Amino acid sequence: MKDFKNQNNRIPQDYFFEGSEKLMEIWFKADHHNSDLRSIPRNSIVEILDKVNCQIISQLSNDFMDSYVLSESSLFISRHRIILKTCGTTFLLNALKPFLEYAKLLGFSEYQIFYSRRRFEYPACQPLAHQDFYAEIDHFDNLINVKGNAYTFGRLNDECWNLYVTEKPMMPERWDQTFEMIMMDLDLEKMRNFYRINSRDGADATRKSGIDKLFPGAVIDDFLFEPCGYSMNGLIDEDKYLTIHITPEKGFSYVSFETNYAVKDYIELIKKLLDMFGPMKFLFSLISEECSQISDGHRKLSKAYSFRNGYMRKDWQRCVVSDLDLTFAYFVCNPG
Repeated sequence: MKDFKNQNNRIPQDYFFEGSEKLMEIWFKADHHNSDLRSIPRNSIVEILDKVNCQIISQLSNDFMDSYVLSESSLFISRHRIILKTCGTTFLLNALKPFLEYAKLLGFSEYQIFYSRRRFEYPACQPLAHQDFYAEIDHFDNLINVKGNAYTFGRLNDECWNLYVTEKPMMPERWDQTFEMIMMDLDLEKMRNFYRINSRDGADATRKSGIDKLFPGAVIDDFLFEPCGYSMNGLIDEDKYLTIHITPEKGFSYVSFETNYAVKDYIELIKKLLDMFGPMKFLFSLISEECSQISDGHRKLSKAYSFRNGYMRKDWQRCVVSDLDLTFAYFVCNPG
């Protein structure tokens, strides 16, 4: 079964870039106290990313995490967690087996996988294993030794967000939370900052757009592509991160924002992002432990029916997935 809206497997007639990312997060249980995924050699990471069809542009590290800006999005590696996010026509699933093999060599016996993505605009342009969600599910099920469950949130004939998650092993490390916001059909005037003709480099685009003010104190690694496009990773406290990726072109403009930093008010964060990028539509997801400090954040998000400037909620879902709270919502701007 194909993604519902794209059953005709159409391909773009003109230039198009698929901004929608594939996002894979793997949490590992260590058999030994000194096991550390950051011990994977850099040249091995480069080889894995070559199989995905992306390259490292820059690296930022602290005592808890290594962050990589990639030619197509981002990679984060901490002691017991790997987060790989890739856009375009990358083959993210090619990274799964080698990362699991390296983790086993380093003393990690059990793991939990989260894989998610928004629907693709042109799935026929993706590698075969990524052309529909059911193919991706099969790929995971054939490669891993734990049970996985798949979900789709939103409308199959409109905007939707897919999630695959394996069952949670008995892990001493605690899960935290992840907030992701995906924005489409952006304000083209605001997108001007992410063209080389208008900004000198990534740092210039970061300042002009106000991204540097989202989390004051965050250490930022940013990059402005030629002739346009923008990526940034930020390290906040310990193993807390944020990442933003921007495809600014008219006709398929796209922005993704993601962080595992627990903010007091996600409504205010959403408002800041709406003011910063001016999307015509957006969706977000918040995933956290049921007993986490941000459990009240789910309740507040569930009461958000609208935002200023005409954003109205079309879909909202809240559930428990693998002992985790999940809130999903989709909004459309109807200016009037």
